[in-house]
Amino acid sequence: MSRFSVFVVSTFLFLSPLTVAISAEEDSINTQSHSEQQVLQIFATIERAWQSGEVDSILQFVGEKRITLSFEKGGPKKGKFGKRQLRYVLGDLFKYTLLEKFSFVRYEEIRNHPEKAIALAEREYRLEKEGEIFKDKVEVILEREEEKWMLVEINSRQEM
Repeated sequence: MSRFSVFVVSTFLFLSPLTVAISAEEDSINTQSHSEQQVLQIFATIERAWQSGEVDSILQFVGEKRITLSFEKGGPKKGKFGKRQLRYVLGDLFKYTLLEKFSFVRYEEIRNHPEKAIALAEREYRLEKEGEIFKDKVEVILEREEEKWMLVEINSRQEM
């Protein structure tokens, strides 16, 4: 075997594990970014649904588990609701609060919590047509159930 052949074979044997390691790392990054993209798409859908009062668009992310809802004002005080109940509770929420603004402003870093995703929205609404504008922060939490991201909690707190 010539020196050149030995060099080529040695180089191949040295670089092969490195190539496999790099490939595995790229797969991990691609999987994470795909998961992040899924989560961001779900939050975008929830944001649009909230802005337009589309309950069914939110309910598509509700599984078999009961969802925790908690609002200081302009919604249910605190409770766990199944999908059927949630249809009415969210429907009433959208019906009896006159929305001025709902926009996600912050997303929790998904890499820190691979099974949980959190987004924080700013909401402005009225309880009466000409009434005072209330402002709060609405936290929406998704959890991974098998391969799907599902809604598990929505809560708000008034701005000070």
